[in-house]
Amino acid sequence: MDNPIRVAQIGAGGFGYRHFDCLTAPCGRQFFDFCAAADPVFASDHSLRRKYEKAGYRYYEDFKAMLVNEPSLEAVTIVAPIHLHEDILRECLRHDLYIYLEKPPVPRIEQLNNLLMLNNQEKVAVGFQWIASHPLQQAKRWVLEGRLGRLESLRALAAWPRKDDYYQRNDWAGKMEYDGAPVFDGPATNALAHLVHNIMFLGGDKLNSFTEPSSCEGEYYRVRPEIDSYDLAVLRGTLETGPSYHAVLTHACEETIPFFVEMTGTRGWIRIGSDGCSLESSWGEHHFYANEVDDSYHLNFSDFALFSRGLKQHPHTRLLDSKGYLKAVCGGLSASGGIHTVSTKWTEKLKDGSYIIQDGADYFIRASKERKLLSELGWLGMEEENTCTSTISLGD
Repeated sequence: MDNPIRVAQIGAGGFGYRHFDCLTAPCGRQFFDFCAAADPVFASDHSLRRKYEKAGYRYYEDFKAMLVNEPSLEAVTIVAPIHLHEDILRECLRHDLYIYLEKPPVPRIEQLNNLLMLNNQEKVAVGFQWIASHPLQQAKRWVLEGRLGRLESLRALAAWPRKDDYYQRNDWAGKMEYDGAPVFDGPATNALAHLVHNIMFLGGDKLNSFTEPSSCEGEYYRVRPEIDSYDLAVLRGTLETGPSYHAVLTHACEETIPFFVEMTGTRGWIRIGSDGCSLESSWGEHHFYANEVDDSYHLNFSDFALFSRGLKQHPHTRLLDSKGYLKAVCGGLSASGGIHTVSTKWTEKLKDGSYIIQDGADYFIRASKERKLLSELGWLGMEEENTCTSTISLGD
């Protein structure tokens, strides 16, 4: 662009490195004029301060001070702890900035509805980066072209192991609430949230549209005993556009099962696999995208820049477009009747700090293939537990 966006970053530690790299890399500088970052970590992290000083960027410990002292700002990216998203977003909206909010947007559907009532959602993009990916965009085009006939079902599966250090990386990891605010941290609502969001995108009836669940079921399990949130979730339901959906998402595993999203229709199937880097179909087309992870981030950020300059009507994911994702994960939790702790007689802690379930991968794969909840498989004696398999009908 001839006129890059004047941008700052809220949240420099942790996953903040990814935003920093996208904004300051040569391809990012075509779209962004990065000037500052804010994070309380600057008070104690001397190496991070030196990194910003050496590059000529300003830094602040308080994001509100940055917003006041950087009056030329046009946009911010937010990559802060989940429980702070709502308050930070409200403050940035008061400054009339364009905002790139890292996923997940907020933990609860009520929070999203309250933010949408501010009527400023047209300035907010949510960083579900896989929506910009080449295989996802191509798959959506194939569906809308009628390659599958009538779309009947979507399913997703991913098992990404997480060890002790993942849950010790901050004070809110593995929490349902922290410091009086909701967190709802776990695979379906943090690291693998994009898979639930992808289902809502692929089920939409227009190229840039999303759908929402009309009904949902769910089972949430706690395998790692010291967390109060969950590390295994199964979600199932029906979308407003007609297809059914199913997702198995977990961190309680020994080996990685790369994520896939599969669409099945009356004439065939499409599968995005290899953690989003491959695309194949029942009619024989196959593509592999070697740098898809990095490309998707850069594509999402450049899209945000074009949106901020008025060169696109809206970003890949608006705040409103997150509603289907939140309905699925929050409705699934209600249907589950809370989070169920798996008995230690079925679990094992490995030397590397992972908690696993005996033969867990077999159960995850079977549940996905058969579109079943784990309790419907007689999973680990869970028929003796008070798991809930009720269906929740969803309204606005």
